[in-house]
Formats: sequence, structure tokens, C-alpha cells
Amino acid sequence: MMVTDYKIPSFLGFVPAGFRSGQRYVLPLVDRFLPQSGCLQVSLGGLRLSIDSTFPNERLIAFCGKNILGKYARSPLGCLIEQLSKYESKGFVDIGSHMGFYSIWAKKCGFECTMIEPERDAFAFLQRNPNLGEAFPVALADSDGEMLFSDSETGATSSLIGNPQQEGQGTVVSVRRSGSFLACSVPNPENLGLVKIDVEGVECRVLSGLSDFLEIGRPLIWCEVRGGLSPRAPNTCVSAAKIMDEFNYDAFLPKGAGRFKPFHLSDAVNRGVFDVLFAPKNDRRIKIDNGDFRIA
Repeated sequence: MMVTDYKIPSFLGFVPAGFRSGQRYVLPLVDRFLPQSGCLQVSLGGLRLSIDSTFPNERLIAFCGKNILGKYARSPLGCLIEQLSKYESKGFVDIGSHMGFYSIWAKKCGFECTMIEPERDAFAFLQRNPNLGEAFPVALADSDGEMLFSDSETGATSSLIGNPQQEGQGTVVSVRRSGSFLACSVPNPENLGLVKIDVEGVECRVLSGLSDFLEIGRPLIWCEVRGGLSPRAPNTCVSAAKIMDEFNYDAFLPKGAGRFKPFHLSDAVNRGVFDVLFAPKNDRRIKIDNGDFRIA
């Protein structure tokens, strides 16, 4: 396969920054300029990435990767990663990493990254770019086994919870208990600073499975959860908060500007999908200020 150097255009600030919107609005333009076969080399976040332009998500990275990375870096989780970079605990686990953009940002901030992604095409990209960190093509839950993994159009919302419109469709993937798998797979697990969980409705099973791992280290845990308005797995936030309370963790909602407020179950009634930060009680990285907290 021929390898071509490709410079990401610098004028694309207008480009929608997500993979779902990108595939809808940007790919028709991208496909006028980029070959739909062949290997491209691009620079992004200080890393040299290998792009297989056969795949739509990878063509988006080649064309507007800087804009996408900028969106991730400016997000509440991106800001938290940057804040935590001053601490010695520099391990980052990206569960449900998709195309690895939070890991690209974490790598730029000095973290050692481990990525978990069972979606076939996304894992192929991560495996082709080992400078990001080590990637594993498994799903995590609270027990070992195999399950049907329901694919989405862009891969960004693929899940172990099937889409009712695609009943019986998907790919059988290996499922591992989250805590025992991470204990064996993460370098220096006691030095882990942050875990990100984005598993489209299976978050409670992933959190439950972490019990043995949390005896080794006490990382901050950023988790996408679901409230009462979520069409898929509604109100996982309630169970997630109870699980983490048993592990002696408090739950917080991002407020912006690097600040967080305590999470209350009443906050979930009129929410769909949202993010919660679970922090160990009395964590030295946390500074309480007027009932809110920020990274010290």
C-alpha cells in the first residue's frame, strides 16, 4: 500500500467537530479531495498517525483532525486531563475509546494511555498507531464471557446493549471483568490517575467489575451515565452513584471552568446522557470551595 504524507488543512475551523456530524456533512467534501484507498501519514497532537483512508472516520481525521482534537481538548474532560497532568499519577485508561481522541490529548499532556475498544474498525486504527498506547479489542463488564456487540453507523455509539431496530445484529466480542483485566493490562496500575468510561449504557456493569482493581489504586473516574430521559438504559446514573458510594467515592457534575458540584439524584430527572466525575473521598487532588470542588 502506498504511503502519502498529508498535511491537515489549517482553514477548517468551520468543520463540525464530531464523528456523527462529520460523516453527515463533511465526508461528501472530504471525498472530493482525499483518495478512498491508500495509507496517509498525518501529524496530530504531536503524534505521527497512520490513516487508512478506506474508512470514513479515518478520512475525517486526515481532513479535520485538528478541529476534532480541539473540541476534545476544550471539553470538561479535556480540561480535567490537562489539570491532572501536574500530578505524578500519569496513567490514563480510556474505556470505550472509539478513535482515541481523548487518549491523543492525554498523550500530549504527558499521560501513559491504555485504550479499550471492541468496535472492529476503531480498534484497527488504534492498533495501527501504537504510539498512542496499548489498545485491547475487548469489552468490559462485571464478568468474563462473550456478548453480542451492536454496531452503530459511525461506531461512536456501538454498545453491548442492542438497538431494538437491529435485533440479533452485531458482532460477538470477548467480554472481560473490568477490574481483573485492568489489573493485568495497565502498566503500573497503582499509578493510574484517571479512568474514562463511555460504554453506551453498560457503565454500571463496568463500575461493578472494578471492585478488585480499586484495591490497588484510587483513580478519578469520569463516566458517561444516563438520566430519566435517556432512550437507552435510562437512569443508570442512580445505580452508578450507589455502586461508587460503596467504593467510598463521591459523585460530581462538571460546572465548567474546571469546577464541579456535588451530584444529587434529583439532577438526573430531566437529563438524557451526561457525564459524572467520581472522586475518592478525601482525595488530596481535590480542593473544596463553597460546596463545589476543583483540582487543587
